[in-house]
Formats: sequence, structure tokens, C-alpha cells
Amino acid sequence: VLDIDYRASSWTSPEEAGQAARQALAWTDVVLGNEGELSLLTGQQETRLQAQAALSLGAKIVICKLGSKGVVAHTRDSTCSAQPIPIEVVSTIGAGDGFARQLANPVSVPLNPLQRFFDFVNRVLV
Repeated sequence: VLDIDYRASSWTSPEEAGQAARQALAWTDVVLGNEGELSLLTGQQETRLQAQAALSLGAKIVICKLGSKGVVAHTRDSTCSAQPIPIEVVSTIGAGDGFARQLANPVSVPLNPLQRFFDFVNRVLV
């Protein structure tokens, strides 16, 4: 899993961060990022085009976290999404890390069907 997790304070420029992430794509099965992070990776602004670009560079699954709009995942053959679950948000600190952690949770495997997997990962954070 390549969790882009861009932090401006860690890089001299957004372009440098995007270049470093692109170099890792050849060894990456799953790419995880929000719309801004996927834009750094691919240079594309639209989620579908971001996914196509990352898939063409070697990723097998591209997951875009959409914040209050949920999450969408793309493979070469399919797209699925999970709507957000309404909750009272106290703090968003660690929400992305918790989501990424669930991607690596052996309980989440198998990844088939993809939609069921995303519904599970999305709910586990509540």
C-alpha cells in the first residue's frame, strides 16, 4: 500500500513529493490518497483521470478518499464507492491513518468483491 499522505513541511516542493511517489508505483499494488494527493502523483485534477494514470503506471487498485463525500476505488476493470456514514465528528486527526490501517488488516481480505470490502473498511472507522 502506497499511502501518499502528503505533508508540505516534509518536501521542498509538491513536485518533488509527486516525483518520489511516482517512483514507488512500479512496486505498488494499492495507491491511497485524497484528491489533492492523487493530483500530486498524476498531474490530473479529476478523480477518474487520476486513477487511470496511476493504474497505467502499475498500480492495481487506486483509492481516493473524498472526505465528507466518502471513498471511491478504481481497478482496471471496475469502480466502486462507499458513501460516508453520518456521525458526529469530534476530530479528524488519524482518520486517514485508520482507514489505511484497515486496508492492511488481514480480516479485510479477500478483496473480492471490491464493493463489500470498501463498505467494510468505511464502517470500521465509526
